[in-house]
Amino acid sequence: HYVGALAEKEPFWALLNYLGTYDESVFSRLDEDAFDTFYFQDQKVKEVSFGKGYERVINHFSEKFPEDAQGIKDFFTELKKVARNFPTYEFLVKYDQSFLLKTLETSLKDVATRFTQNPELLNALYTYCGLHGVMPGEVSFGLHSIIVDSLIRSGGYGFRGSGDALVNQFVKQIEKLGGEIILNEKAVKFEMQNGQISSVVTRKGKVFEAKKFIFSGHPKDMLELAGAENFRKPYRQRIMNTPDSVGILGLYGVAKPKSIKTAKTNFYQINGMIPDTQPADGSFSEKPMISFLTFPDREVDTENQEFAYSIHAPQFYSWVEPWKDK
Repeated sequence: HYVGALAEKEPFWALLNYLGTYDESVFSRLDEDAFDTFYFQDQKVKEVSFGKGYERVINHFSEKFPEDAQGIKDFFTELKKVARNFPTYEFLVKYDQSFLLKTLETSLKDVATRFTQNPELLNALYTYCGLHGVMPGEVSFGLHSIIVDSLIRSGGYGFRGSGDALVNQFVKQIEKLGGEIILNEKAVKFEMQNGQISSVVTRKGKVFEAKKFIFSGHPKDMLELAGAENFRKPYRQRIMNTPDSVGILGLYGVAKPKSIKTAKTNFYQINGMIPDTQPADGSFSEKPMISFLTFPDREVDTENQEFAYSIHAPQFYSWVEPWKDK
């Protein structure tokens, strides 16, 4: 839907250039004052925005919550410090490993409540839990900080046309290097040899052999496909005992001209207070806690054109399971 850390020399820019897939024409810079706007129901502060740069964000939040100005500054200073200490994010050769491990083991809630006890401000600081789907008492502050920092540091970037434009850059580069993209070949089994995956079998019966395999699906599915007995017991237990985060329901549609003023901002609706931990299955109300309105194409004339949009919201699979065979 959108990406960050894409300004020149920043992490995502560097990665795409290294891979040979960066093309400036694919991206469209979002509103620097408010690439994300959050609306809150039943709060005194009804709206907050995130824009480009820490100074802008700190000043905006301080205007909304003047009594917490120092806590706001300290929170975002800590968030930036933590994010910039990740070696795989900043490409660091030297870094503070003990500090890094501590941030990975500390929750967003634990850090935020050090700087404020204002429930409405905390709710505003927790808003990006709607992006990664893990609640503030459960998400690592370190990982959360990377997501937020990547957006603030250079502002958000959307796509011209849609995210397919970036995918196409990867396809071109893979094919240029002699690779092949194979579609509609669902993997149903991994074959093992001497404790290593030697090949993958698809639903159509084709067998693909390779020295290395990368699995990007759910880890529990990987255990099933490759055989749980082929993995060490501590690893199996850790994967099977890790609770799944809540799923996301997506709704796609087409908006009439003038129905939405801009496609350069993402809009979030927060209904009530974001819980510290994920509620048990079914305890969410039917009204989504967080919903997210965004646009695949950012270069549309919203005054005169119809344009696509998507809405995403937390959704337990059990809510839609009755329709799975319909």
